[in-house]
Amino acid sequence: MAFFLARFSHHRFRLMAGAALFCLAGAARADGELREILDPGQGLYPSQDDFGEIGLFQVPTARMGDDGDIRGSGSFISPYHRFALSGQAFPWLEGVFRTTQITNRLYGLGSGFGGHQSYRDRGLDLRFRLSREGPDLPDVTMGITDFAQLGQFDEEYLVATKRYGDFDVTLGLGWGQLASDAMFPNPLKFLSSHFANRHPISGAGGFRTDFFTGPNMSLFGGFEYKTPWDGLIFKLDFNPNDFRHDSFNEINDIKSAGPIDAGFVYRPFSSGPEISLGMERQNTVMLRVGFKTNLGHLTGAEAPLLSHVPKIDPQRVPVPPLPPDEVAVRDKALAGTDPSDPATVRTALPRPEPVPAPLPAESWSALGDLGLAADGLGFRILSIGTAGGGATGGGATGGVRRVTVVRRAAARGDLAEDIGQFARMAGRLQPAVDRVDLTLDDGGSERRYRLDLPALERAVAMTGRTDESVRAQNPDPKPVPAPHRTIERLDREIAKAIFADLEAAKMIGYSFEIKGHEAILRLGNYRYRYLPKALGDAARIIDARAPAEVTEITIAEVEGGVEVGRVKMRRDDLERAFTGRGTAEEVFAHAELSGGDALGDGAIENPDIFPDFTYRIRPRLKTQLNGPNGFFLYSLYAGLSTDAQIRPGLTLSGEFGVNMLDNLNRLQNPSNSLLPHVRSDIAQYLKDGKYGIQSLYADYETRLGDDLYGRLTAGLLEEMYGGVDGELLWRPYGSRWAFGLEANQLYKRGFHEQFNFQSYNVATAQASVYYDMPWYGLQSTLRVGRYLARDIGFTYELSREFESGMRVGGFFTITNVPSRIFGEGRFDRGLFISIPIDLATPFPSRSSIGTVYRPLTRDGGQLLSSPKQLYWETYGEDPERLHDHWDGLTQ
Repeated sequence: MAFFLARFSHHRFRLMAGAALFCLAGAARADGELREILDPGQGLYPSQDDFGEIGLFQVPTARMGDDGDIRGSGSFISPYHRFALSGQAFPWLEGVFRTTQITNRLYGLGSGFGGHQSYRDRGLDLRFRLSREGPDLPDVTMGITDFAQLGQFDEEYLVATKRYGDFDVTLGLGWGQLASDAMFPNPLKFLSSHFANRHPISGAGGFRTDFFTGPNMSLFGGFEYKTPWDGLIFKLDFNPNDFRHDSFNEINDIKSAGPIDAGFVYRPFSSGPEISLGMERQNTVMLRVGFKTNLGHLTGAEAPLLSHVPKIDPQRVPVPPLPPDEVAVRDKALAGTDPSDPATVRTALPRPEPVPAPLPAESWSALGDLGLAADGLGFRILSIGTAGGGATGGGATGGVRRVTVVRRAAARGDLAEDIGQFARMAGRLQPAVDRVDLTLDDGGSERRYRLDLPALERAVAMTGRTDESVRAQNPDPKPVPAPHRTIERLDREIAKAIFADLEAAKMIGYSFEIKGHEAILRLGNYRYRYLPKALGDAARIIDARAPAEVTEITIAEVEGGVEVGRVKMRRDDLERAFTGRGTAEEVFAHAELSGGDALGDGAIENPDIFPDFTYRIRPRLKTQLNGPNGFFLYSLYAGLSTDAQIRPGLTLSGEFGVNMLDNLNRLQNPSNSLLPHVRSDIAQYLKDGKYGIQSLYADYETRLGDDLYGRLTAGLLEEMYGGVDGELLWRPYGSRWAFGLEANQLYKRGFHEQFNFQSYNVATAQASVYYDMPWYGLQSTLRVGRYLARDIGFTYELSREFESGMRVGGFFTITNVPSRIFGEGRFDRGLFISIPIDLATPFPSRSSIGTVYRPLTRDGGQLLSSPKQLYWETYGEDPERLHDHWDGLTQ
């Protein structure tokens, strides 16, 4: 192969010219659409180059992956060992973070700091898609490589890629290191003298601004060929970099035989591992291993529909088992009925008659009006249906239509007149109602009335007196002991049953209230990642338990004991959606969404919630990357986490860690920071805190007013700091904007992570502005204030949530600390990722695991790692986010 590549090197200019003509040939046509090019079934898919970007071997291509793709790789060719993580942040933008070990240079460049470790260079690349491939035009991409840190491998390029059958052909123009071969003068320098010379970064941590500069420009290119073996691709590229312009003059150590690189890449599946083996510089073997997955396409556990929800008609009122002293009353009331019928038993009507079948769906609107009128007269509708059989379609198949109601004894107005008025309104229901059965709560007893509606209508028409006609049909109703029939008792029994059903569904019912025609549940969703799924399960439970006059179901979500949002839905919409006669979208179209509200006066609170104690044991990982003591230092420990909810909003939490595996014996070099060591002593915490208290604190959250929330947290807040932390958040419901203020008094903890503290203490405060962008699930945060090292500045954070629930983002902090005092890196920055647990488990969960990666751990621009943040506690219940996941309502 070396002889073959050498032959090519003598004719590299003709090779590049031929490639250019090949790419730009007007008669050539692409064989398929772009999706065919990227389809693994076609065998040509984007893969990585040595630098971690999509490319050939040492040069990029114009291809990009699918939105949400994540790639990782390690490439090994002397003297460079590169480790890269790249991500398709948007369909048009790829970012690459890379660490390069230069094995023939020491970490401290001979100063002794860092021991015998190899030197490491950190780089950041960005690639922008300018146009997509079409039938005639190629993919076109612009890239900027290594524009931060030292700029060891800095270059810029414009590149085009076109598919021809089994070949994917690339041709590009390069600046910087890609222009080492100096094929052409840089045409941009004729536009401005700014482009005539390149200016290297003066120190680690800076940013380059000299893009597309330098005296020269070069061509680069190559091709990929899909071999007959599935998943195996041959690559060949022309790399004009001759290593003359790198920072350490590697041309004295790298003896390149030519610009041609060639070899194979094998990836058997569209996602997963891949391996590359090639000959680069025409004389050096390269090995690369990598993987690829997609953040947006991952799916998690989907919980089945509730199997424990009772199969009870939504218009019947279930009553839990009666106390022993009331069993006799119930048995007498049910005499002559079928005791094996659960609906009959649970409804517990006071007469030995069949249970009425419900009205058809088309009568629900009229029923809602009747329910409102009944509430105004002090009545509660228990059931409506046929007395002698079921109902199908729009009418009864046997017996008469009947309404069963109960009324509070304390209701105002003339009883007979109110009964007659309600009965005549009930008679106007369609299909028509022939009978009203009414039970009056009378001091712990019941008075029962029966009205024949056709006869009542005739009597009123003749006499004009409703009350006399009612008394004529019921001259002297006798009281019957039945204390379980009062409305207040029924509400409590219904609430108790709903709370039990929610507990079986692994959710919490904080309170339940029937207010007129509306049932209101305050729900703690600790099971499902997205609220609509929890709304659907809870609505099924309420629908099966609530009485007939309830026509609207309102579910309020409670987070940390604080109500953060309400969703009011029509019961008939829910019925149709749950039975397949309607859709979740119809429910959403009629739903009313609003922010949190206060607890209602008539709300029945769940007495079995507090105190609530939970615990879990899970593996945790502490890491330090790219430090002077080693490339990857870690401590794998078991974390025992506990939470005790004492009352609404008040929680005691803690975590104790027990070390299991680590390589922390390599920690040798102390911090050399010129600032107070607020974070740079991380090595000491990792080494001495193998067994310690990670956190132990009390947290209180409350709703201070409309859209205003408050939090106060005190204790051992994180592994390095304890103290008191307070926060205010103003978040108008449905707005993309939110504003927060956080302040604290903090004390630095001892290295062993027990209850002792060091002498350093500080007060910090930040004002925050949050904005949910309307594109790609982006969220941005700007914080301005005082930091742990008493420096003042701002932090900007940008993240994106993918459809899978994974969130990926980055941040940077600029403060008034000069770069010479800040140290290497100049300012704080990093990346973070949060992964929902249920992506890897067979059961639903709201938990997630995450990590933050900083190229360097320094002391400037550092914030408290607060265990609670009100913005994220209240995040996700706005109308747009609810709509995005609303299909989960019926799943």
